[in-house]
Amino acid sequence: MQQVKDQHTVPKCYLKNFSEDGNNIFRKFKKVTKEDLTNIELKKPTSLKKATTKEHFYTVEKGTETMVIESIFYSREIENYYPKYYDLLINPKISKLESRDDRSRILMCLLSLHCRTPKQFNYFFKSIPENLQDRIDLIKEEYKTSHIGNTLINFIQTHEYKTITIVKINDSSEFITSDNPVLILNPKGELINHKFKEQFNKDNVIVIPIDHKHCCILKNATDKNGISIDEKVFYNGIKRIEENCNFAWEINAKIIKSADLVCYGREKYIKAFFSIYKFID
Repeated sequence: MQQVKDQHTVPKCYLKNFSEDGNNIFRKFKKVTKEDLTNIELKKPTSLKKATTKEHFYTVEKGTETMVIESIFYSREIENYYPKYYDLLINPKISKLESRDDRSRILMCLLSLHCRTPKQFNYFFKSIPENLQDRIDLIKEEYKTSHIGNTLINFIQTHEYKTITIVKINDSSEFITSDNPVLILNPKGELINHKFKEQFNKDNVIVIPIDHKHCCILKNATDKNGISIDEKVFYNGIKRIEENCNFAWEINAKIIKSADLVCYGREKYIKAFFSIYKFID
């Protein structure tokens, strides 16, 4: 299999939907000071081919197929399907999923955006006990494959009964995204991305901006009597609601906090947003 040196920790098929021309994307670099203040530095647009790349980040050094994660799993099984399910999610005419397989594919496409990022890898590495530090290189190598076979699969199973809601912004506001684009919120709406095992908490809500006008929300479902349907019934509908700039601002503020190093968006809006954000934050 062809060796791929520059591997995308946030895939092009996702970032493309925050681009104005489908080829380039505008960036804001994030730096948190000792006083825990967020400074945002303006950067010129970069090509989608170069955004979020890290050399051999998923390459498996041991084994017969070094590209099993990058090429076989992420490229073939996720990025190959992403455009289809993105179109399905934003299509206002579609209110119901045809099959359980469609639902599983949607969750795999969206939730993998969380598991594959360097920030989430690092949260796992920080949890390794001191008595195993002498094996850290081996553990890091093993985690490349286990983050798919263990972390991602358990993440999907935790939230497989949640409702799917697509929120569309109905004014001139837009969503931005980042190099750590999946937001995990507790029932109070607080961002808890920094806690590694919180993705396996069924009570949490998952929010993912999917383009500059839409975001997807995964949250617990109940029947008409208010009783949870978790592990009872698969909800195959897609709820669709509209929100305004207040909702977009709330999500964008959480995206900035969730970001590791970079925020992404459309140039005109992201410049206007951060010109105001620096005064309010």
